[in-house]
Amino acid sequence: MIIKKPLITEKTLKETALNRYTFLVDPQATKGQIKSEVESLFKVNVVGVKTSLYKPRRFRSARTGHYRQSRSYKKAIVELKPKQSIKYFETK
Repeated sequence: MIIKKPLITEKTLKETALNRYTFLVDPQATKGQIKSEVESLFKVNVVGVKTSLYKPRRFRSARTGHYRQSRSYKKAIVELKPKQSIKYFETK
């Protein structure tokens, strides 16, 4: 499974008005693989895919005072053809 989960924040919900949807994906996934999986899962036509790879961040735990590290992840922003949408991102 290439797509792990949809990323739903205020910013990503505003982007849905422009037909852009954001997902957390496998770090080794390519743009072509992401495009084909979104098209097959949601039955939509993808125009473009933009990806961002985030490195782990180091931070100090407030509870123990020890340094910890967050996980790395990859984010994909998928743009669909006009008049198409993914129902999981729709708000009322």
